[in-house]
Formats: sequence, C-alpha cells, structure tokens
Amino acid sequence: MIENLTKESFQNLQNCPVRKLELSRNKITDISKEAFLPLTKLVSLTISSNFLTASKLQIGLEGLKSSSLSSLNIARLQLGGQLPSSTFALLNGTVLKQLLMSDNKINQLPSRAFASLRRLEQIDLKGCKIQTIANDTFAGLDTLTNLNLENNFLNKVPTNLPSTLNILYLNRNQIVALGENAFVNLVSLKNLYLDSNKISEVNKLAFNGLVRLQKLHLVSNSISSLAAELFAPFGQLISLDLSNNNLKAIQNSPDIFSSMTSLTSLSLAENGCSSLPLQSFNHLQSLKHLKFDDNNLGGLIGSDNIGTLFAGLHKLETLSLSKNFLHNLPISIFKDLSSLQTLTMKSNRISGWNNGLFKQTSALRSLDLSDNSISLVNSSSLADLSQNSNFQMLNLSNNPLACTCDLRWFRDWVNQTRVNIANVGNYVCNSPNVWKGKPFLSFDRTKINCVWFNLYFVVGVSIASGLAVLVFCVIIYKKRWWILYRCYRLKNCCVVSEARYQPINYQDGQELVFDAYISYADDDYKWVLEQLLPDIDSGELSPGEPFKGEFKLYFHDRDSVPGSSMISSISDNIEMSRKVIIVLTEKYLSSARHKFEIDLAVMLKSQGVIDDIIVINVCGVSFACIPKSLQRKVSKDEFLLWKDDVDAIWLFKQRLKAELKRMKDVTEVIA
Repeated sequence: MIENLTKESFQNLQNCPVRKLELSRNKITDISKEAFLPLTKLVSLTISSNFLTASKLQIGLEGLKSSSLSSLNIARLQLGGQLPSSTFALLNGTVLKQLLMSDNKINQLPSRAFASLRRLEQIDLKGCKIQTIANDTFAGLDTLTNLNLENNFLNKVPTNLPSTLNILYLNRNQIVALGENAFVNLVSLKNLYLDSNKISEVNKLAFNGLVRLQKLHLVSNSISSLAAELFAPFGQLISLDLSNNNLKAIQNSPDIFSSMTSLTSLSLAENGCSSLPLQSFNHLQSLKHLKFDDNNLGGLIGSDNIGTLFAGLHKLETLSLSKNFLHNLPISIFKDLSSLQTLTMKSNRISGWNNGLFKQTSALRSLDLSDNSISLVNSSSLADLSQNSNFQMLNLSNNPLACTCDLRWFRDWVNQTRVNIANVGNYVCNSPNVWKGKPFLSFDRTKINCVWFNLYFVVGVSIASGLAVLVFCVIIYKKRWWILYRCYRLKNCCVVSEARYQPINYQDGQELVFDAYISYADDDYKWVLEQLLPDIDSGELSPGEPFKGEFKLYFHDRDSVPGSSMISSISDNIEMSRKVIIVLTEKYLSSARHKFEIDLAVMLKSQGVIDDIIVINVCGVSFACIPKSLQRKVSKDEFLLWKDDVDAIWLFKQRLKAELKRMKDVTEVIA
C-alpha cells in the first residue's frame, strides 16, 4: 500500500509518455507538490479511496496546474464536508473535462463552485450527502453535458442548471414535488432520472422546455395523478418509466399520451391501476415495449370486446401483463399486434382462451402463461400458435393440469412439437386423484383408458339427450337457485327429524355469528379486501395483518367452510348474520347467484330472520338497473354511495359503522 508520494516517486517515468495513472484504494495521506511534475503527458488521474484531505489534495495537484489533465477522479476522500474550490482554481489552466468525486461528504455546494473549470463536460457528485445547492453553483459551465446528483438529500430540483446538460441524475433524493417550469431552461436535456424520490405532486407545466428529452424515469415515487397536459412537450421522448407509483386510475384524458409519437418504451407496472381510458395508447404508433405488470386490469381487459386498448400498436414487440387478475381474454384484444414477439401473462387467473386469440400475432415468439388456472390445453387452444413458424417458446409452468382423456392431444403435441416447452420436466398433474402429484411427462395415452364411441352413435345420443334435457332446463333455469335452496332446506329438515338436531346457541342463547354477511361479485374481491374490510372488520385475512375494525363480517373467501356447497354457504351464513351488505356493481347484477342472494335476503328480512339490508352502490349503478326488490330502499336514499376520494371514504366508513350499529326497526319494510 502506498502511503506517501514524493518528488522521487515518478522520477523514473520522466521520459515515459504516461497518460493514465490510477492510485485508488491505497493509504495515501500526503503528496508532494513536485510528485506529478515528471508526468508531463498525464491526461487521466485516479486517486479515489485514499485518506487525503482537501489541503493535501491541493498541494499534490499543484504539479499538474499547467498539464493536459482532462479527467480527475477524487471519489471517497477525506474532504471534511467542504468542496475543494481552491484546488479547482489551481486547475484553471488545465483542459479538465471529467470530474468524478462521488461518495464524499459535502453538505452544500457554494456559489460558483466550479467556475474555474470552464471546460468541464461531466461532474459526478453521487452520494455526497448534499442538502443545498446555491442558485449559481454551476455558473460558468458552458460545456457541461452530464451532471450526476444521485443519492443525496435534495428536497427540490436545483435551479439555474446549465442549459447545455444532456443527462441529469436526480434519482434517490428527497424531492417531494415537481413545480411549474422546474426544468424550463434545460432545452438540450435528453435523459432525466427522478427515480426513488418522494414525488407526489407534478404540476401540469413541470416539464415545460424539455422539447429534446428522450428518456424520463419516475420509478418508485408516490405519483397518483397525471395532468392531461403533462406530457405535451415530449414529441421526441423514447422511453417513459412510471412504474411503482400510485396510479390506481388514469382518468383525466384519453389523449394523455398522444403527444409522444416517438415513444418506443412505456412502463406503468406496479401501480395497482384498475381504470384508464381504453384509447390511452392508440396514438403511440412507435411503441415497441409496454410493461403493465402488477396492476388490476382484469376487469378492463375482460370487457374490451373489440380490442380498443391495444388498437393501433402495430409496432409493439413486447407486452407484459403479469399479475393483473386476468381471467377473460376477448378474442379481439390482440388484433393489431402484428409485430408482437414476447407476451407475458404469468400469475393471473386465466383458465383458457378462445380459438383465434393469437390469429393476428404472427410474429409471436414467446408466450408465458405460467402460474395461472389452466387445466386443459387442446388443439383449438394452440391452433394459431402451432401454425406460426416464428413461435419458439411456451411456458405453462405451475398450472393445475387435469391429466384426463381431454389432455391427451396436448401430451402428444409436447412430444412432437419443435416449440420449446419451458420447464416441462417440472409440470405436475393436478387431477384426477389417480394422477395427482405425478409428473406430467409420465402421463400418456397408453396409461389411461379412454373409450371412444362411433361418431354417429355419439351424435345421435347427443341430439336425443339434448332435446330431452332442453325442455327441462328451460323450465328450471330461472328458478335454479330457489330450487337448490328448497332442496337444501328439505334436506336439513330430514336431518333434524332423524337426528333430533338442536340449534347451537353461539352466545347468550342467540344463534347469530356475524354482524353482517357481505354479498359481492368475484370481480369485486379486491375492492372488498382493500376498501370495505379495513377499519370495519374485526378479523384478518393473513396472520398478523388485522383489519382493525369492530364488527364480525362474513367474507366468503375467508369464512366459508371448505367442502360445503355454495347454497349451504349462502343460506346458513345469511341466517347466522344480523344484517346483509350488498356490494352493488354491474358485475354483481349480471350474476343469477347474486340476484338470488338479494331475493333471499329480502325474504328473510320480511320474516324477521335478519334485521336489515345495507346497500352499497360502488360504481354508480343506475336506478333502472337495480332489482325491484331494492328500488324502494334506494329511492328513499337508504343506501351508501362509494366515491374514491379521501373525505368521501372517511364519511362512507362512518355511515357504514352507524348502519351496522343501528338496531332493528320493526316498521322497516322492503317492498
């Protein structure tokens, strides 16, 4: 380890054309002012990670004050919290272009700190614990193009930065807001990094002046809304990353991204987004990469029957939709993605798709459907992909494959296809019981007995059976839930008669177990979990994560008894509840099961079995769509309206608590 540099240290190199010298990670504490004099050709000097103070550094560099030095690395020294401005003044006669001084402790940058180094093109001040920067800190730097202020303690964007900047790193600071004209003078800026700050507010004119910007990173902030005019200056923007923010809904304008006609990469991952205009991306004609992982777009995509969301994206090459609660894929959703090469939809709820879904994706090479609910893959599922000469990789890992006769085609296809089936050696049969847990590759047509009847026989029997069943099905279809309910009650009566059943007195002679039974659609599971249960329900879904409420609510995904039938779960648990909460949405009203729950609740209220019905209108369902059995209650304004607003949410919670506490009124009637 070198500890000192004297005038003899480099004497033997006097006649050598040394251009680059690296002395980092030594124990240098002292440098003679004559030490570097023999190195007349020196262009680059690295003396980082030593124990030099600002004064010792100044003495040591005196021998280079008239040199051709263009790069100086003085990172991780012992500068004592001060910028070595006097040392920079000493180097005024050099052609220094690159100054690297990261990971020093410099609390503040004074006025005109680098003014003597007029030829600087790059300054690296990463990790220097900087808190404040003077308005004219960078004055005089007319050639500066690269400024790194990453990982400091800045709480706002510095002002009066050089207009010549091409690259600006402000990531990993403490910036909380981007005000109007925050970057207005940076007309040459191409790359702007604002990741991992605390930005929650972005003024609609924050990016004014950034007409040449090509890359903008705003990853890992707290941005919850985007003004319609925010991206207007970005005609040359190529890459925009807004992942890991709080953009749960993008509602301001369907044209919010329309000005970015040069955009090739867009990431909106990890935002929990469930709502945005379907036309949001239609103007992004240059887009090649779209990342939308870890959001909640299952409902939006499932209802986009004409494929508006991705319409016009003819140049898109990669699309990532993992962790989005996807379950229904409309046949037209990918209709315009003729250049798509990689499609990732892992960790969703997909159980299958219609033939023709991938008909237009002729360039598709890789499809990842791992961690879904796929039990059957047949010839129609893979018809388009099998005919696609570009298709190379299919990933169906961690799906509950049903190793039955219906899966024989896929098992044969795996043996014959040229397509790479990712991790196929780890695929496991999930059913039937005889095959459960066994490797998928051990399953083939020789090991399962499948009897195939003559085609005419099958067709004849099918037609005859269909005609016989059709009449019966038409009669009972509309009343199927009530029939199931009556059968269940009859069965219970028989059991009571034979076993002399006596009701269980759960508490003080009462049979009530729950304060309220929550009736909701499967698509509204996330809303119930994140918005309704917190501060209301007294239980928990995951150990150690209580909802911190005071009421015991029946939540089907948590409280249903495994193995029990749906009708028994509905009937028994409503009767064991004091009230019924109905989460009213369009998806809810489209289900016959939920209409039965409403009718059953109304009947049990009229019989005095339950006290009341609490109606929550989540999506602003129109009065005309509400079942007649609830219309009188709604017309009397006896319902709760959900709005996604902080004050409205607080008021909603208070009203719900009051409704749950309110005791039965014998005069209440639902017509």
